[in-house]
Amino acid sequence: MKQGFKVKLCLKDLDNKQAWRNAGVTLPAFDIATMRRATRKGCTWMHFGAGNIFRGFPAARMQDLLEKGLVKTGIVVGEGFDFQIIDDIYKKCDNLCLLATLKSDATVDTRVIASVAEAYKCSPAYPEDYEALKAFFRNPVLQMVSFTITEKGYSTVPPYVQEDILRGPENCSTIICMTNNEIKQQVESFLAARGNLKKVLLVGPDFTRFFSNAGYICNCAYHYLVAKGCEVQVLEALGTHEPCVSAGCRTPFVREGRVGTFLLPFRT
Repeated sequence: MKQGFKVKLCLKDLDNKQAWRNAGVTLPAFDIATMRRATRKGCTWMHFGAGNIFRGFPAARMQDLLEKGLVKTGIVVGEGFDFQIIDDIYKKCDNLCLLATLKSDATVDTRVIASVAEAYKCSPAYPEDYEALKAFFRNPVLQMVSFTITEKGYSTVPPYVQEDILRGPENCSTIICMTNNEIKQQVESFLAARGNLKKVLLVGPDFTRFFSNAGYICNCAYHYLVAKGCEVQVLEALGTHEPCVSAGCRTPFVREGRVGTFLLPFRT
């Protein structure tokens, strides 16, 4: 980056294109205001974890798609741990960030990333932000939810996560519980719209697709339907991937301890 850089990282100063060029910074090649209006109407990509990894990778890839005209909407991001990021980085810079990439030839590629349409604090302690995130999550146009929250954010083993689950969807504070509760509500809304179901066969993938969260979705559907008096059978789809070990055959649809458990006769 060249010396004498006098502009600030904000929407207003992006209009001073020559100053950015003089500083060696590449500006977004799409209409930011149009993208943000489209995203507010219907977000297709939500992300949780608003830190450096997100800004340097997922947000940058979304900008590539926007600049190529392959998408019209940006990302809505929620932060569930370091809320100061939202105030001191996103809000102060109009959801913009400066990405500097050091290349193998020792040059630096610097660009303004503007693919983040909205940034919120993901916690019931901030009700306006939390309700906004839930509205985006429940919009049927949503296609993908991604995370950069490390194992501390998505593990269900720690006691504080188990305790958080028991607090219920309106009072939980961890990302894993909040997103799982939203998934549960979406599954139940989907099934409720189908009326009074009498018999249902749930078909889910085996352990080789454990991280798709299909087991949790199947679990939610099972408990909801059984509570409504529906006769439910679960068929695990085996043989479509690499061989599944015996222990894995029981794992996908089991939720141990206080999370709530149901056991089914799996093939071993």
